[in-house]
Amino acid sequence: MLLWWFSGLHCYAILDGHARLIAAIADNREPPILVLSRAPSEEQTRAATDKALATYRGTMSILDDPHPVADRRGAARAASHLLATQLHELKVGYALTRG
Repeated sequence: MLLWWFSGLHCYAILDGHARLIAAIADNREPPILVLSRAPSEEQTRAATDKALATYRGTMSILDDPHPVADRRGAARAASHLLATQLHELKVGYALTRG
């Protein structure tokens, strides 16, 4: 099945495989799917990466301050998880579509 991601509608449109989708639903199984989308530009990726890293560095610098933080390990783990999630989204996310 071939889908196309439309950012303005925040949904997919089926381009090909309507009958395969109906057959998969009838058989209670998931059909193989290929999604077409715009990839973020190099500039967008760089800017988003810089923003994610700046947020991470800011959080870690707060944790390094002498001020008491209740759960340093938990906060550092949460900051690391957020950074990993943001960088993963850059790899698999979709850019805005035109039209």
